[in-house]
Amino acid sequence: AETKEYVYEETETAKLADYFKIDIPETKKWFKRDDLVDKNLSEASSDFVAMNDNYGDMKITDAADYDKITLTVKNDNGTWKLKIVGEKTDKTSSVAGVDAAGVVIAAANGEIVVDGAQSVAVYTTAGALVSTDARTRVAAGLYIVRADNVVKKVIVK
Repeated sequence: AETKEYVYEETETAKLADYFKIDIPETKKWFKRDDLVDKNLSEASSDFVAMNDNYGDMKITDAADYDKITLTVKNDNGTWKLKIVGEKTDKTSSVAGVDAAGVVIAAANGEIVVDGAQSVAVYTTAGALVSTDARTRVAAGLYIVRADNVVKKVIVK
């Protein structure tokens, strides 16, 4: 149908780091997006972009960096368009990390330092609030740090 959208969710994202094509059965053609030939998903548009029916391949070189990639194809007034959206889930970890918003949480020498966050809260593993400062001196141990909407487990040695 003219307004039909085809949605494909790939959780084994590394598959898209190698060459692939879009096949729309009713057209009997292969399609590709010209801006996605050997390109990072982070560099490509996440809007619907016109595809060409020139039988070419495309690949997303950084596909394995994402936990899920959703490909949505639709027919827009006779032009097939593709939107690709990559998702990264925030995995709680015991090491310092950076999230998509640029919040940095680091722990070293008895101090927890948070950079790039509007609000900070440091808790013990039992849930007691230790501090709301960006720099907090603490005893060695495991802490839970909430920086804006990022939550990380942090080990202080």
